[in-house]
Amino acid sequence: MTKASPVIAPVSLMLLCVAVGPLEAQRGPPGFAGFRPAPAIGIRAGRDFDGDAWSVGGQLRFPFPFLAGIELEPSGDVYLGDGDTEWQVNVDAVMPVRVFFLYVGGGLAVVRGSYFGDGVVNTETGYNLLVGMQFPFRRLPLRPFAEARWTFIKIADPFRLVAGLSLSLRGILPDGR
Repeated sequence: MTKASPVIAPVSLMLLCVAVGPLEAQRGPPGFAGFRPAPAIGIRAGRDFDGDAWSVGGQLRFPFPFLAGIELEPSGDVYLGDGDTEWQVNVDAVMPVRVFFLYVGGGLAVVRGSYFGDGVVNTETGYNLLVGMQFPFRRLPLRPFAEARWTFIKIADPFRLVAGLSLSLRGILPDGR
């Protein structure tokens, strides 16, 4: 296996996202918040099943400047376990699937943690693949979400579930988006 092989999956996912971008007929009526992304900020909590730890964190979400339908989602989580502080920071791109409010995505991850129970804490870089659901409220700027994330790093492949609440910044930003 070559060094470039861990990059194949996220690059393939990103190319698929670009190739399957939203068609004009799929956008829905003008102003339909479910299909027109707006910047958002959110809080999240979850579970790391491999590290057996709970997590808390936050995220931002905003439309990617040059690709319609794609959103950039930087996020970070701190894991509440015994011993040293463990955390993960992500920069992901997500795309709505338009079925049951699903979205898929992938991106880069920086992870700090102890994965073998020996007390050795490592900081590793890798990539993420994720699938989630985001439920838009038509009258409120709140969006509950749930997300499953697989992170692939050199020493482990942790699986995590998170749920949270995003606040849409539509109409709050100075440019009126």
